[in-house]
Amino acid sequence: MSEVPEGITAENANKKLTYVHFAKNQGFKTDPSDTDLAIGLRKNDPYEAKINRVLAGISSKARDQMMTQAVKNQPVTKTNGNWFTNILKQYGAMLLRGTGMTLLIALVGTLVGFIIGLLVGVVRTIPRAKKGAQRGLLAVVNWLLAVYIEVFRGTPMIVQAAVLYYGAAQAFGVNMDRTVAALVIVSINTGAYISEIIRGGIISVDNGQFEAAHALGFTHWQTMTKVILPQAIRNSLPAVTNEFIVNIKTRQCCPLSVCPSCSSPPRLFPDKASSSSTRT
Repeated sequence: MSEVPEGITAENANKKLTYVHFAKNQGFKTDPSDTDLAIGLRKNDPYEAKINRVLAGISSKARDQMMTQAVKNQPVTKTNGNWFTNILKQYGAMLLRGTGMTLLIALVGTLVGFIIGLLVGVVRTIPRAKKGAQRGLLAVVNWLLAVYIEVFRGTPMIVQAAVLYYGAAQAFGVNMDRTVAALVIVSINTGAYISEIIRGGIISVDNGQFEAAHALGFTHWQTMTKVILPQAIRNSLPAVTNEFIVNIKTRQCCPLSVCPSCSSPPRLFPDKASSSSTRT
């Protein structure tokens, strides 16, 4: 037992099925509210009365004919041959585009995130300054970076993506491209994780090397670039590679660039009338 559109669709899709029509007054007894045609609208939609007047002018027979014709005209999926081959033929190009987009965002996000994490990790390991003003400024910067790390490591990426993509449109009127939004949020999120990886790699270097570089008159920047960072980056490479793999596997958490229908561009001024699906 099914509704008329589902029955016609099933019959067209599978020739082994037959849709049986009951004679008049010999079928199932149903409530009129379950069989009437309806159009979904927003609450208090200003066009509700106008739409009801238009629907009232269409007879039940005409509605059924329109529904039947719409069902017959819908695209039919071919099922001849092997099902796996049919899937590849029908969706292969889309799957390849999705795979390429996933690899692109994961690779770019990891590279940009590595640069962000490297800078943040270096700043957070700067020795405490002797002057009061410099010491206070460094403390504020470290606090801000700690907040950045905790927020982006402690919240789901899909929430961050939604806040950036839809929040930018609502707050600033900026309709970002889906791919750009995905690249930005993956890069910032990855940077928060890699910053702690780099900081751990710097701390893992023996303190004697810091002391030896300072004894030779190296500045903190020279010590980092010529002595510490080459070793710290080498020690951090396995964890950074793991972040790249994680970015590939967690791309489904950021559907902005993969599934356009799941993340249509935000509208700053929603349409006055909106309709959804119909039912019989």
